[in-house]
Amino acid sequence: MSGGLCIRGAVSACAVLLAGAAWAADPVVEVVAPEGPLTVGTPATLRITVLSDSFFPAPPVFPEFDEPNLVVTLPPNASGPTSKRIDGETWSGIARRYSVTALAPGDVTLQGTDLQVTVGDGPNAAPRTVAVPMPPVDLSAIVPDGAAALDPYLAADALTLTESWSVEGESFETGAALTRSVMVEAGNTLSMFLPPLLPPAPNGVAVYPEEPSLSDRPGERGRGPTARREDKATYVFQSPGQVTFPAVTLDWWNADAGQVDTARLPERKINVTGEPLSESTDAPPEPEARRSEALPWMGILLVLSWGGLAALALRFWRRWRASPDGREWAAYRDLRAACGTGDAARIARCLDRWAQAGGASRTEFGAAGKGAADALLALNASRFRPDRPALPGDAGAAIAQSARDWRRTRHRRRTPLPDLSLNPSLPGADTG
Repeated sequence: MSGGLCIRGAVSACAVLLAGAAWAADPVVEVVAPEGPLTVGTPATLRITVLSDSFFPAPPVFPEFDEPNLVVTLPPNASGPTSKRIDGETWSGIARRYSVTALAPGDVTLQGTDLQVTVGDGPNAAPRTVAVPMPPVDLSAIVPDGAAALDPYLAADALTLTESWSVEGESFETGAALTRSVMVEAGNTLSMFLPPLLPPAPNGVAVYPEEPSLSDRPGERGRGPTARREDKATYVFQSPGQVTFPAVTLDWWNADAGQVDTARLPERKINVTGEPLSESTDAPPEPEARRSEALPWMGILLVLSWGGLAALALRFWRRWRASPDGREWAAYRDLRAACGTGDAARIARCLDRWAQAGGASRTEFGAAGKGAADALLALNASRFRPDRPALPGDAGAAIAQSARDWRRTRHRRRTPLPDLSLNPSLPGADTG
């Protein structure tokens, strides 16, 4: 949809005009919406301009937007001066650009707050502030026909997929470690749309993943932002034999070419020699964080068994519940309970409360795997889509399982890797 929406602010006030002073005309607000429907995942520009035949003693207060399934942000240098000829006169103005990104297909109406515009009425009159209603902006978002089958869905103007390995070579011994980093950069999209990139670890290899790194770099000179995601993991070879790290493929919608393109990284084969690692090395030790959750219960039972120290046990329990681990555990327990009810609103509240208490953020949770991402999409659809579809029965279970897996992964990351420097046969290995 193109063109502009225009509205003049109505002033309801009484004033006594000083001699020689004249009222300035009411300010004019123009809204220019993006042309045509939005493409899901692709930022578009919404422009709001305030015009006056006088001057602005103070900057206008522009509206803020908070709509389901829309991400509305301000790009760098979002506001700037402008002018326009109206009825043969030059009006000065201030324009603001918003970046609008649709998260799902469908129709939505932007309902912003009133604009507060302060204008001058000449040298002998005090400035006056006018509340100008923000006209509603109707938007629609689509997934291109050729991209409907993409899973996960990703639309961009350009995309690069690269990787790096900490150690080169084709032969390693058991106990050696190797770190793989896979990076994707995509133009004119947001990092929240970039999917996890690392495939599961091959058999006989222990994996220690790191937190994914996501960032969005603002565009310059009218260009869209650049989204970046990096997934990194360290692998420890545990059994002899041939290990194949599978190829990484990523299908994406090329908005410039109007077609689906595929980015690919090749597979890597490695020959592992040596004796299998011992059982104690093969399985990481029980994380300290897991034991820290059980320790309060054990302490309470032990103290209560003594009979005379119940007050001490109560203080110990309250202290632990007030600690970061205790708050996270309580929020996680509530989330597990909510997932069993099928109540989308309750699950969403508990998910946010868990994140605030130290659990996974929405971005981290959605990056935990396809099951978690699909469950979050179903949760958002059940809450925000106009038809309010029922939450699938397996979505709650998938969220609970993904939360449990995330906690286990976090606890493994708290446990240090084995001291790989004890293996002198590692060829040029990075033992850090």
